Amino acid sequence: MSRGTRGGAAPQRTPVHFLRDAAADEDFFGSHARVADAIISIVDADDRHNVIGLLGPWGSGKSTVIKLIERKLAESAKPTLLFTYDAWLHQSDPPRRAFLERFLAFLQSHSLATEDNWKDAMDVLNRRVEETETTTTPTLTIAGYLILLSLLLVPFGSSFLDADWLRKMMTLHRSALEAWGFPFGATITLLPVLITFSFYFLWRPVRCIFSGAFWTRSNWTRHRPPHEGQSLLAIIANKQVERQKNRVVRTPDPTTIEFQTTFREMLVAAARGGHRLLIVVDNLDRLPGAEAIDMWTTIRSFFLGAIPAANPIDGGPPPPVALPTIILPIDTHALERVFNGEELGGSKTVAGSFMDKTFDVTFHVNPPVLSEWHAYLAKLMREALGAKLTDQWSAEVGRIFEKRNIRRVTPRDLNRMVNAIAALWLQWEPVGIPFLTVAYYAVMRDGFDPDYLRAINSPVFDLSEHDPNWQRSLAALHFGVEPKTSLQILLEPELRAAIFNCNHRVFESQVQTKGFEQVLLGQIDTPDTMEGGLANLCELLDQAAVDEKPWAGFTWRKIRHVFLRSDLADAVDEKAATAFKILVARLPTRELGNFLREAGERMTIPAPGVATRRTSLAPYRALLAAWLDAAPRSADPAMQVMIRDPSVFLDVASVTVRSGPTPYIKTSVAPDILTKMYAERAFAGNSDRIYIDEATLVLQAGADEVALADLADAMKSLIASHSADQAATEGAVHILGSLRTAHEFARQALTELSNAGQLSQRVNEAFILENERLAARLTALCILAGASLPTPANMSWDEYLAKNSNFVGMLDADLRAYGDAAYFGRLAHLARYNDGARPLAEVLLERRRISEGLGPVDAGEVVVEISLYLDLLPESDRAQFVADVSGQPGFWEHLYARHFDEGAIMILRMVIGPDHQHAKARRHARQTLRTWLNAEVGATRWEQEVRNGDPLLDLAAELGNLENRPLALQDDGVAALKDLFGELAGNANHALRTRWFRLAHMLSAKARKALLPDLRDHILASGQIADPLAFLDMGGAFLLTGGEFAARADESLRLLVMPQLHSIEGLGWLQRDAAPIARVIAKASQPLRNELANALTADPGDGNEAAREMRAALAGRWKLMA
Repeated sequence: MSRGTRGGAAPQRTPVHFLRDAAADEDFFGSHARVADAIISIVDADDRHNVIGLLGPWGSGKSTVIKLIERKLAESAKPTLLFTYDAWLHQSDPPRRAFLERFLAFLQSHSLATEDNWKDAMDVLNRRVEETETTTTPTLTIAGYLILLSLLLVPFGSSFLDADWLRKMMTLHRSALEAWGFPFGATITLLPVLITFSFYFLWRPVRCIFSGAFWTRSNWTRHRPPHEGQSLLAIIANKQVERQKNRVVRTPDPTTIEFQTTFREMLVAAARGGHRLLIVVDNLDRLPGAEAIDMWTTIRSFFLGAIPAANPIDGGPPPPVALPTIILPIDTHALERVFNGEELGGSKTVAGSFMDKTFDVTFHVNPPVLSEWHAYLAKLMREALGAKLTDQWSAEVGRIFEKRNIRRVTPRDLNRMVNAIAALWLQWEPVGIPFLTVAYYAVMRDGFDPDYLRAINSPVFDLSEHDPNWQRSLAALHFGVEPKTSLQILLEPELRAAIFNCNHRVFESQVQTKGFEQVLLGQIDTPDTMEGGLANLCELLDQAAVDEKPWAGFTWRKIRHVFLRSDLADAVDEKAATAFKILVARLPTRELGNFLREAGERMTIPAPGVATRRTSLAPYRALLAAWLDAAPRSADPAMQVMIRDPSVFLDVASVTVRSGPTPYIKTSVAPDILTKMYAERAFAGNSDRIYIDEATLVLQAGADEVALADLADAMKSLIASHSADQAATEGAVHILGSLRTAHEFARQALTELSNAGQLSQRVNEAFILENERLAARLTALCILAGASLPTPANMSWDEYLAKNSNFVGMLDADLRAYGDAAYFGRLAHLARYNDGARPLAEVLLERRRISEGLGPVDAGEVVVEISLYLDLLPESDRAQFVADVSGQPGFWEHLYARHFDEGAIMILRMVIGPDHQHAKARRHARQTLRTWLNAEVGATRWEQEVRNGDPLLDLAAELGNLENRPLALQDDGVAALKDLFGELAGNANHALRTRWFRLAHMLSAKARKALLPDLRDHILASGQIADPLAFLDMGGAFLLTGGEFAARADESLRLLVMPQLHSIEGLGWLQRDAAPIARVIAKASQPLRNELANALTADPGDGNEAAREMRAALAGRWKLMA
């Protein structure tokens, strides 16, 4: 049986008998019978060991032990009932009901119970009984309520229906009450009838009395919707409210006591014949965790407590009965999985605790030892495969089974494995695959699915002694094909997929497979594979490092031959360049020239008009670059790539321009044709073009003046009409900038673009696109053409230059290439007319400082943009520059026209300062400034200065300090300060208050006298000051004296002085300004002075000795005694 029959007549199949997964009829290992005898002895002893645990892994023979117990109990003299409940069979059923139903069926099968006797009890437990009670209650309608109310008024109305009221109504001289009393009583009495008739009338189908249908019989016997079919009594009570009361004889789930009672009544019935009861709960460990715990909780609840003494449900006296014995076969590992969700110290701990508390006695079904299960395996294999199977093969299969690294071997494992071997042997014995290979695959089948190549090439058991072609046999078994074709089926699809998907892992694993080279060469000879996978194959072979293989050289030659047969000018994929480099790297030097020459010929591009399959030139450009990299290694002068198509020649400019002048790339296209085609293609707007390289190529072509003028005009139109995101824009900019240095028509084109604002617009777009290179080219043209230069998108020039460190270098290079304009006047123009461009001008000036001086400047421009001019100069040169400019004609007129803007203030501060070298100019500047401050600065500007802190206020203060005399501002300053009274007192803004008092100090004495008393009146009228202490401390004697607070002494003391007596800070201010405050106190009334004296001399009891001493000092200074 070592080999199957190969070829020839159809072989005879070995008869196969599959094994059933059932409990064994005999105890092969001997241990099962011992466990069964021990359990029976416990049952016979009847020592109230109610729960017996039978522990062992799945398939270890627990069912065999139960079967042996059943057989031995049947032979016992004492009648015993063995009830087996399969918990797995009733998974998801309600556990209590399912158990009782099966137990009842078991009792019925033994004629110990009838269905009729237990039907009612089981129906109640199954929630099948329900009682319903319905009551109907009539209710009054709206008409019924109205009639009922009118009936209550009838006695009142009838009191008017007597002879006296009738006689009064008939007299001539009657009052209104006497005239209407009797009719009123009649109406009230008949009101119920009137209401009833009114509703009856409303129910008529026809209610128009002038209609003929109104007087018909049917109109008075039928009712209109929705009252059809109702009786006349429905006018009063025609609605019925039905209330349904359900009394359900069930609970959401019957209680444990109800189930326990029913079960124990069943036990009483079972004990009538003197039977003892043994219950086996099988497959509990196969249930999900929650269901298993519920099932055991249910069964356990049935066996707690004593059997009731009451008569059983089926009548008769209760027989003596004890609780049954339960046998629970269970797998401890499965039990740990059941308790895996518990949080009581781990599933193993919980499972152990469960078994300790549940089982009175525990028995273990031990796994068979090595020799025993080998013998059992041999027995099973003889049963399944017949006597032709020798013990040698059983032993070999056992050794294979040992390789599965199973911790414990159970009879079920062996049973299942033998059936799997038998099933495969039935299929493959006629094919001739040896039995041991079939057995190995059956045992190790699960390991083939994750990685069948590894499983086939690296078996864990040596099959070569019995099957020299074991790899093919295993592949045949796995794929279900003949062994002779298994290798091709094994390798060819995987290799083809690995090539197309460039799967390095799969390819490298296949390289080690026997016969790989034949399959690989077959794929190389397959046109479909090479057409789409040649480049991938080169990459895979390169990464797999197969160069040392004996078949590698021949394989590479075949691949090079296939590569040179392909169309390298038309149908090139994106990996062709990589494949080319890999092939060149493995070429002998003597063959390199021929290979490059043939490849160059295959890469030749014909003239326009030839049909092409190209969808993109990017792969061709990459291949051409790889070819140019390899060309210098060969001295073959015949090597070249001829490109006759001007469109393709421009497309490969990125290769030819960046590689420098090369003799290997040739074209027959005239320069004028190239310039014209470039312009046409630029306007076409193909985003795949690299236009800057094409532009360089066109400029190097040597076109004549007319062609270049036409090209410049076309590029001007392109820049005007195309946004910066168009690929052709950068090339157009480069062409115009390059032509500008030598051609007036290019400079004129740039001027026109500048005047139209199109250069600036393109620069802004380049910044938005974050195209740094294009932005540098356009910025250079803007500077040269004097165009407006926008700031970079969403950032300042400082931020942009910090982020793009290469920008200045590129810009400087472009300025040199397109015409150097880096001198002071141009950079000042850049900073003056381009908001925020000063950092750029500074960096450019620093990069290219000029040595011939600053040159002439315009005084008016300097006044307007003084900060920009100064920022471009070194700090040491700035004062001299301003001094020189201030002496130029028209300087002061321009300065006066600026109305004290920031630049004018900056110039004035530099001119009036003591460091100014020209004393005459300094005196003139100071006098002019004083005149302007008094005459030209209005109230609105002074208010703005105080409110916002503009530099004009600082300049005015500086002027006053320099001349050591106040400015003596007049009405405009007073008006500005009065407008700020509300904010000054109501807002604790320290800066605003500081500026307010600074400006107040600059007023003339007359102006202060007009201002400060008004401030006093405003404060006293409002009655409150935000942060009064800070305000008073800031105003000090200037405020108290100038504001004439003594004129309103009482109010001033109460609002300003008295509140400050309660804090150290307030007392400090009172001491600092004690003199002006004393003048206020002197004008105060005597009662208020006495009150102040008491406040200063009284001890508040706060224990603050410093405050007490300060108050005492103030009292003495102000001469206030209590």
